[in-house]
Amino acid sequence: MNGFAERNPNLKVFNAIMHLDEETPHLHIDYVPFSTGNKRGYPPKYP
Repeated sequence: MNGFAERNPNLKVFNAIMHLDEETPHLHIDYVPFSTGNKRGYPPKYP
């Protein structure tokens, strides 16, 4: 997860799980796309 937020500023991570108990260690990352400056849709509640 190091550097993920810097490389992906428009993705807000809300859950990340690392699996080390399987043959190949890997991550499951859950995120929500986030954008500002859109001309359509509701204004953000939390900028």
